[in-house]
Amino acid sequence: MSEVPVIQARNIIVTAPKLAEALRRLASLLSSHPNPGLSKRLLEPLLLPLWSLSSWTGGNSEKLEDQWRAPARFLLQILLQLSSGGTLLTKIATNILYQGNQNN
Repeated sequence: MSEVPVIQARNIIVTAPKLAEALRRLASLLSSHPNPGLSKRLLEPLLLPLWSLSSWTGGNSEKLEDQWRAPARFLLQILLQLSSGGTLLTKIATNILYQGNQNN
């Protein structure tokens, strides 16, 4: 049996281009095969990271908008449309300045 690697706070798990590609693929999957249950199960664990990416103020370049903010905002919009009761909005409001887990 192989060991599971321990991921430290500063370890990079995936490169930026691969993450951008994953966002595009997830957006394509969820828009081409709309299934509310599947969409919610896939996106709910990503709520805060999607919030962080969609509200990222690292610059105003068109590339940043196209690769990160727009796909994250699209996925976040899908999730919020599927949610009920405002629990996800409350979680965003509680973590309004979320910038990723700060495990030092």
